[in-house]
Order: sequence, then structure tokens, then C-alpha cells
Amino acid sequence: MGRTVIIGDIHACLDELKDLLRLCSFDASCDRLISLGDLVHKGPDSASVVEFFITGGHQALLGNHDDAMLQALIHGGELYPEAAACVQRIGLERLRNWLASRPLYLDEPEFIAVHAALDPGQADFRQTSRKAMLSGRWYDPVSGKIHAKAGDRKGLRPWFQCHPLAQGERPLFFGHWAGKELRRHGQAVCLDTGCCYGGRLSAWILPEQRLVQIPSRRPRQYDY
Repeated sequence: MGRTVIIGDIHACLDELKDLLRLCSFDASCDRLISLGDLVHKGPDSASVVEFFITGGHQALLGNHDDAMLQALIHGGELYPEAAACVQRIGLERLRNWLASRPLYLDEPEFIAVHAALDPGQADFRQTSRKAMLSGRWYDPVSGKIHAKAGDRKGLRPWFQCHPLAQGERPLFFGHWAGKELRRHGQAVCLDTGCCYGGRLSAWILPEQRLVQIPSRRPRQYDY
């Protein structure tokens, strides 16, 4: 048995992905690679990142940006340039089927993983809505609702600060919520550190329980 390498939002940053895997001494013959979603958009090379995961047989959760591409492929019509480039490289049917088969979460003995959020109001986290798993960030303890953005709502808290699984025995990994520094609360760890914005790309290695990060090759876009 090899190691499990869990990576935060890649967002089309192929060079940084390869840099990070080298730093992790990733061995595809025995190690397992898992993306927390959002392979595409924002960065320079969505097609190559998706192709890397498909041809390598690596695992990836569905992220909200991946889902946006999937919906464009399902509903037909003229594709936006980035989706068209992915189709040209991978093929329409193969790409659509692969994206459609991406899970929303992983529930394993060693860890739990989701792209964005789990609902603290659900006794069984697997009952979290698809929308929340793809784009949730904030939890309202009064209404019991999860929101993607806080807006002018009062009393909202980061969902992971309210979820009992954050105090459980297993690590709980998620992405989607880019931060300059690692967001962490108990066992909950956000591995989105803004690579596409000029931040870092982050990985967590199991069973070592070790964080590995590399700086982005992108220029700093804005103060995220």
C-alpha cells in the first residue's frame, strides 16, 4: 500500500500540479492521487489538467467549476473556448461521461472529503444538498441554511466551525474557499490556498498527516 495525496483546487495550473507532485515524491505505481475538485477554469491549461487525471486514472471530486463545464456539455450549443479546448483534447463523450461520474464526496475509514461544504444541520452528512457540497461556505445556525456567500446576512459562521465531524476522529478535507493561509478547525482542513490567484498549491499526505505546499507560478491577481 502506498500513500494518499489529497490536493486542493488546481484550477488549470498544470505546472504547479507537476511541481507539487515532484515535491511529494509522488509515485503513480503505488500512491493514490485525489483532487478535491475544480480542476478547470481560472488558470492557463484546463485541458491538460483534466487529461492528466483521466489518463492517469486518478480520482477527483466534482467541483462547482467542473460542474459548470459539465452542464455546458450536457445542454449543448456553442461551447465557451475553454470547454471547447477540453473537448478537442479529450473528446466530447469521454469528457462528459468522466465529469458526470465524479463523486460529490468521499467517505473512507481514513478521511472524509468534499469540494465545498457539508451541512451541520444534517445528522447524516451524506444528506447534504448537492448545491452545498459544490458551493457552500457559510452556515446560518438560526435558519439551518448553507450559503455560498455571506452578503449582508448576520450571524453566519463558516460551516466547518459548526460541523461535529470537525471534532471527530477522521480528517475532513475540503477546498473551494481560497485563503492565503490554510483554513483549519479541529480535524477540518481546507486545502484551497489560491494557486490560481498567485498563492500556493497545497497537498495533504496520508498516512503521514503531512502538509506539502508549493508557490504558484501565476502573478498575484488580487488580494484574495
